[in-house]
Amino acid sequence: MSVQNPTTWVEIDIAGEVSGDKYFGRFLLKHYLGIAERSDAARLATVWNRGIDDKQHSELIELNTALAYLKFHIVETDAPWWKDFGLNVIDTSPVQALSDQLIEERNKAKAARQNQTLASATV
Repeated sequence: MSVQNPTTWVEIDIAGEVSGDKYFGRFLLKHYLGIAERSDAARLATVWNRGIDDKQHSELIELNTALAYLKFHIVETDAPWWKDFGLNVIDTSPVQALSDQLIEERNKAKAARQNQTLASATV
């Protein structure tokens, strides 16, 4: 039995918390990563975080890790600011908005699957 990996289009339109710049775009997000993609994302996060003191820069490590995983979750986008995987933006708010959207869509899909399972179990 194969598990479907749903994708969802989400829109981001947010002002940067530092620069005030507008970050907008549409993103096609995969809800889940396969084993190879998760491994690649973990390796990329490790490379980006190498040499960073986790006690002094825990927020930066979390941001780099989120960016590494989003790189593999994003299938397609029209957002010009994402062309370098968001590494050259000053603000963290667009990255946080994308992460929040991914979690929200994943939770919706999970709830829908659970409801479908419950409905078919009562038939």
